[in-house]
Amino acid sequence: MIHFLIYCGTAILLGVLAQTGWSVAQSITVSILAVLVALIGLPHGGLDFQKGRAIVGSRLTRPNSSIAATLFVGIYLAIAAIGILGWFIAPVTTVLLFFALSAWHFGLEEEEDFSGSNPAGELNLAARLGLAARGGMVIWMPCVFVSQSVIDTLGIVLPGQSDAAGIVVFFISNLWPAFTFALIFDVVRQTRVLPKREFIVSIIKLACSAFLFVTCPVLVSFIVYFCGWHSIRGLIHMRREFQGDTRRFLMAIVPITLATILLFAAGAFYCMTTEAVPSALVRTIFIGLSSIAVPHLLLHMLANALDRDSFEELSLSGRHREPC
Repeated sequence: MIHFLIYCGTAILLGVLAQTGWSVAQSITVSILAVLVALIGLPHGGLDFQKGRAIVGSRLTRPNSSIAATLFVGIYLAIAAIGILGWFIAPVTTVLLFFALSAWHFGLEEEEDFSGSNPAGELNLAARLGLAARGGMVIWMPCVFVSQSVIDTLGIVLPGQSDAAGIVVFFISNLWPAFTFALIFDVVRQTRVLPKREFIVSIIKLACSAFLFVTCPVLVSFIVYFCGWHSIRGLIHMRREFQGDTRRFLMAIVPITLATILLFAAGAFYCMTTEAVPSALVRTIFIGLSSIAVPHLLLHMLANALDRDSFEELSLSGRHREPC
């Protein structure tokens, strides 16, 4: 509840400040984004290796074998590489696909936060679309209400592809009636599946998020939602899998996180040879996040499609035998 109150309070405060014309220099915003992505955003995917190895290994009947680890890493890196190439070869398709996957993933995490269960296998098509509309608020609402901010940001990520940025924002913003209808449907569905207290909390959080997304520049709202809500909630859920053992939890996520940070740093330094530091950081962060986010999202979708209880037991038992 404390995290919920801090998030909602921050969203309201920043939204009000934005309405008064208050703003922060882009260099400061980008620096904050880089630090929080490194400290919070990347670590929330720090267990992908253990989870992926468990899934691949379960198909091989040897959950912790080196073959399972090698296969998973190869598949993970191949998908990441395809994601990076997509930004240069087919930027519009890549951005839209990345946004769609992110919307579904964010929506599913929201559902798990408030319902306390894994709903993926229990949803019909309409419910899935409603879930995606809720999770995608951080994407489609800025495209509708602060479209120039989104275009400017995508223009930095896609240098020389200004038309692509405009096409993406135009396409998403013109679907706002469908997104709004799906979101309303999802709220109505929540009245049937959530207890009254959880429903009220969910609605308050949704309203505060919407206020943030429609008033603040997209970089600001992304920082608050992705780092301040989604990633922190992910870290909290991950730590619970270790029964509160913080030391073992950190030993599991730090190695992969540090390796990813080094790759991000290398990409940023490369971009800085031809671009200003703020632009280089924005480009590196978003292309880098998308490259690891796509395999991360696909992994979570696959995990949700499997038997959750048996999968977590398999994953945890593997970590007990082979702590990282």
